[in-house]
Formats: sequence, C-alpha cells, structure tokens
Amino acid sequence: MRIIPIIMIAATVMVASGCGGRSAGHKHTVDLHMVSTGETEIKAQLKNSYDMFIESADRLGQFPVATIKDGKLSFSAQEKMVKPDYLVSPSGIDNLVTLSQKYRYIAILCLDRIIADAYDMPVEEYDVAIKNLAVSIADPAFSIFEGMDGVPDGNQLKAFFNAEYLSDRAEYFWEGITAAMVEQLYICVRDIDKFLSVFDDASVKEFCDNFVRLKQGITSIMDYYPDMDVLNNVLSPLYVIHASSVPEFRQQLIELKINIVKAREYLVS
Repeated sequence: MRIIPIIMIAATVMVASGCGGRSAGHKHTVDLHMVSTGETEIKAQLKNSYDMFIESADRLGQFPVATIKDGKLSFSAQEKMVKPDYLVSPSGIDNLVTLSQKYRYIAILCLDRIIADAYDMPVEEYDVAIKNLAVSIADPAFSIFEGMDGVPDGNQLKAFFNAEYLSDRAEYFWEGITAAMVEQLYICVRDIDKFLSVFDDASVKEFCDNFVRLKQGITSIMDYYPDMDVLNNVLSPLYVIHASSVPEFRQQLIELKINIVKAREYLVS
C-alpha cells in the first residue's frame, strides 16, 4: 500500500460507483473576472505544492502488510484477521446538508470503502452511498474516474486537479483533499510502527516538508472562501507534523494520535 494513493484516493475516486448524473439545486458559480491576482497566485502555488506532494509520497514504498496489484489494494491474511471498527457509516450521508459536507464525506467514504474491501468486508452499502452522493454533488470532473475500480495513478490525480482548478469548484476539491488527509492519518496513527516502516530520515523530511507546504496552501486559500473556515479546526492538530527524522516523526505522530480524533469529528459534522 503506497501512501499517496490512499491519501488522495478519497478525494478523487468514486470507486465502483459509476459517477454519472446531474442534479439541479446545487449551483455554485463564480464570476471569473472577479478572481483577484492574489487568489490566482495562491492557487498556482497550491497546485505546485499538490503536485510535489504527490510525487514525493509516490516514491515511498509499500507497507509490509499490503500490496496494490492492478489498482486494487489487498491486505495480508494475518492483517485481515482483525477487522477495523473505525470506518464511517454509509448512512451518514442522510445527515449532510451543504455541498462542503458532501465533498468531505464522499472523500472519507471512498477511502473507507477501499479499506473495507481490502479487509474482505461488505462494500455494497458504500457503493450505493457513494453513487448517490456523487449524483447529488454533480461534479463534472468526477467523470475522469468513471468505470474505474481501483487506485488512481499520479497522472489521473493531476488531471482531476486540473479539471477542478479550471472550474468553479476548486475550494471543494481542497475540502475533499483535507478530509482524505485527516482520514488517512487517523487510520495510520492507529499503528504508528506500521506506518513508519516505509520511511527513513530522508523520506520523512521530504514527506513532511511537502505536507507542510500543502497544508499551508490550503490554509491560505481559505481567506477567499469563508465556507472553508471549518477546516481551521480540522487542520489545527496537523501542525504538529514537521519532522526531519524518523524518531522525531514518531513523537509527532504520538501527539497527533491524541488530537486527530477531534479533527475527524469536525469533518463529519
């Protein structure tokens, strides 16, 4: 299991859901002539940070208990003996009201669906919930992943970003990315030693530096989108991550393990 597909998959892929569909009632338009130079520059920097994060994280190895073959995540037989009890419920979509909530929740659902499938748990409810939520969101960029049943590669992720970046939904993309990062870290810090098994000091520094840049970029773009303010509470615990060595990273993840539960609660509220 590579770090990057699991971090980003949730924000991008409608796994086995058939993402088509359009709905009225969720209109979000922006007058492109009103976009400021400052916002344009921040978006450009954020896109660069996103690309760098994908490239650096994709260079990491695979966890010893997991593999990705033909785009499908699989866990070892020993790993599958204990099923996770922390995945979000597909029924949670019934409580969603705003478009921001829907983007965050579909990100988490997609990630948790992949995890559930890798543990040989039933995923039918996830498929139905993801499909219904995708139809409700009606994001044309989702079409990039239609018919896909697996983990996207870096080029597909970048294509998805470009589609969102050129549309009027860039802020929702970052809501999804933030939700995916938090959910990934929430899962990983449950077994810190397993998570750290793919790192050495050099890769820790590269990963954390790019992570910090990406996080700071998301914070900067929030100035232009007041609806993203809830992410302040979500991102706050992540400021502990800025390590340059494996031992330092371990200590930071131990601290994060305590605080990330609250961040995750904000995501699904």
